[in-house]
Amino acid sequence: LSSLDDARRLMSTGVLGDAVWGASYLTWALREAGLEATSTEELAAYVEANPASPIVPMLTYWIGDNALSTGDLSTALATFEALAATGADAPFLNGTWGGMAAERQATVLERMGAPAEAAAFLLDLVSTGAGGKLDPAQFDAAGLLWQAAADYERAFDAAGAAAAHRGLLSLPLCSGGLPDAPCATGPQRLRSESALASLLSS
Repeated sequence: LSSLDDARRLMSTGVLGDAVWGASYLTWALREAGLEATSTEELAAYVEANPASPIVPMLTYWIGDNALSTGDLSTALATFEALAATGADAPFLNGTWGGMAAERQATVLERMGAPAEAAAFLLDLVSTGAGGKLDPAQFDAAGLLWQAAADYERAFDAAGAAAAHRGLLSLPLCSGGLPDAPCATGPQRLRSESALASLLSS
């Protein structure tokens, strides 16, 4: 593609692959030019004209991302909440646009100055994820958020949970900050703490 007009033409062909490529280029090019508002207008117009298109979740996610990048946090949060709630892209943590929108809500909450709320939100998503799917990266992210909130015990627990789910520890270290997980106690906890300390210092 060499121009925005080429991108718009591809989006109008009715061919799914063309629409994806055209929308991707258009969003990227307008963001690079600092024209997120124009990008949002064009993406929203496509969504309105093609509500049944399979790329609507992708475009909605980008609309939310545009709002986040320009600091319109209330719009970003509302957009990601609406996309995550559709269910069309569920379950969470399977790489879908709806799942990623659910995760993105934590980013918005952090930007709003609520890192503890963002961490709790992430861990709640992990605990209620379809099929009990767990992603250590979510615990990593929650740990960083707890650290930003100066809740170092929960931050340490989140790091332990991440390590446990990667098979580096036998059990996560829990102080009540993690959802429904078996927790190391007594000698188990001491061994896990020692292993985690070595892991974090390596």
